[in-house]
Amino acid sequence: MIFEEIKANKERPTRVIFGTDWWSDCDDVAALAILLKAHKHGLIDLKAIGVNSVMKYSAPSLKAVCEQYDLGSIPIGLDSRAKRKGTLCLYQKALAAHCKSGFSNADCPEAFKLYRRALASLKEKAVVVDVGFPQIIMEVLRSQPDEISDLSGMQLVKNKVSEIILMGGRWDKPTGMEYNFCAYRLNRKAAAYLCEHCPVPLTFLGYEVGKDVITGGKTAPGLVGTAYAAHFSANGRPSWDPMTALFAIVGNAEQAGYRKVQGKAAVDPKTGRNRFEAFDGGPHAYLVKTKEDSFYKKQIDDILGMGKSRPEGSFEIRQIGLDEYSNCSAIWNMETCPHTQTFIAQIKAGVREVYILTVDGAYIAECDLVYENPEYGTIPGQRAYLSRLIVKKAQREKGYGKAISEYVLALAKEKGYREIALGVNCNNTAAVRLYQSLGFTIYEEAEDVDGKFYRMEKNL
Repeated sequence: MIFEEIKANKERPTRVIFGTDWWSDCDDVAALAILLKAHKHGLIDLKAIGVNSVMKYSAPSLKAVCEQYDLGSIPIGLDSRAKRKGTLCLYQKALAAHCKSGFSNADCPEAFKLYRRALASLKEKAVVVDVGFPQIIMEVLRSQPDEISDLSGMQLVKNKVSEIILMGGRWDKPTGMEYNFCAYRLNRKAAAYLCEHCPVPLTFLGYEVGKDVITGGKTAPGLVGTAYAAHFSANGRPSWDPMTALFAIVGNAEQAGYRKVQGKAAVDPKTGRNRFEAFDGGPHAYLVKTKEDSFYKKQIDDILGMGKSRPEGSFEIRQIGLDEYSNCSAIWNMETCPHTQTFIAQIKAGVREVYILTVDGAYIAECDLVYENPEYGTIPGQRAYLSRLIVKKAQREKGYGKAISEYVLALAKEKGYREIALGVNCNNTAAVRLYQSLGFTIYEEAEDVDGKFYRMEKNL
């Protein structure tokens, strides 16, 4: 996997502060997922997240993605000056429905204050990565000494930041315009200010770099797929934000597949139009790809868990909560099953997650992940349990069981689990063959009230 290759070339995790607009495009969700996975793999230490375009569901939707990776404690701040009144982002509402903590915008501090606090606490320098509008960074630079730190923002950034990496601008022409630098008066002003006053190196990944690298989609595991589906980007989106995040994780242009053009950037504060004067040793740089687009696409899709085999036709896989759980009766008989109440209790306790596959809204298959149950042999943070894989009888032998199994296995791996176990009736030869095709091996035959069964396991 790409993360193992990166880790071999890194001495220590990179401290990262991440900024995102989190509304106009769904590739922000992919970028955050990549950063969270890198944090779980020890490649980065994600210190704070700032949202620079604020709507009703900004905080709970972002928190839900962090919680999916068991990283809900990462602090989130909002830029209160950047509220988008009367604007709704469909994927935010879809993601917010999965927020387990009741988190809301009211729970978030001012983003620039959060950045100051994160920087002041650092013993090693951090990289600031922003895939949205750059005004939070401007506000930090303009900030004065306060109760958080005796240093001004300029001093804090100079002392605690090694580089600022921005998704923004267009650099393949003498002058260019790109959304993150020109959409609003505040971000036009901020981009111009950073180019003029930033005391540390700036690196730009421009529009031209990511526009033809199409990644992600609705079949991505977890909430990334939910976001792409809600954004009507079922087949993927250009990869501006994921490419920026992955470049920051790698930390070396050549290893990441780029060359840097050094010089001095400038942005017109009235129009947002950017220009660049190239010269050796300049304080700024923009990235130029040195690989084919397929190189970057494969890396990102592999990290997101794309590329798994799927049955033909259109379907959706998503997590459901207790409010929808009764709908699974379309797949199996919940009234006669002696374990239904146990499953419901586990869902309420937050130790069982239920995933369903639907076709045109109809419930076709279910597969669950159980994280804490000694009877299942779970080990917190190490071994999860695959439970309740079942496909509606009339829809079997169409690939749906394998599709939802691969989805759930990829999700368990994303959450940092290294092993997964399951139990299957010894007489269910079709299921045994399926699990073996997915890499499971039988390690024990056992018996309970339901009869003889195999215990199987797999390394993730």
